[in-house]
Amino acid sequence: MRPGRVGSAAGGLPGLRRLPRRSAEGGFTLIELLTVLVLIGILATIVIPRYQAVINKARAASVLGDVRVIQFAYSNFMAIENGRARNAGWGRVPPEIEDYLPGGFEFRTDFADYRWTRVRARASPFGAESVMLRVRPVRGLRPELINAIAGMANENTTTVTRNQVRFYLAP
Repeated sequence: MRPGRVGSAAGGLPGLRRLPRRSAEGGFTLIELLTVLVLIGILATIVIPRYQAVINKARAASVLGDVRVIQFAYSNFMAIENGRARNAGWGRVPPEIEDYLPGGFEFRTDFADYRWTRVRARASPFGAESVMLRVRPVRGLRPELINAIAGMANENTTTVTRNQVRFYLAP
């Protein structure tokens, strides 16, 4: 028996057969295709949850950016007007601060709505009249997005409830 040859007809190990060679136009076997599908499935179960976590962190960063823009507009409004902005419903910009926000800014995104509420001094964490900005994620994203926002926000001026995050804005 020549070295490197297994199971030759002239003599070799009994019971071993030579694997058939593939023809030039042969395809993949069913076992090979199933193996590849299983590997793709395993990789998908690892990658998809991580992808969702990254998307939620990006959305939370966008919400926090909007909160900073609203905080800046509120500070400018208070410095110039020294007045009170009325309460506004979900997704509505209070008319008093609309001029202090960037053009086209809305209190609504694809994944969350904002609500402006005045807070009296006794209920404010600052001891003075302030504003509470509520952020309510859309229904399908609530727990994940609320947790992502809460993890990135300042704990001293933020309250987390079951279905929204509340930011207290100082005057």
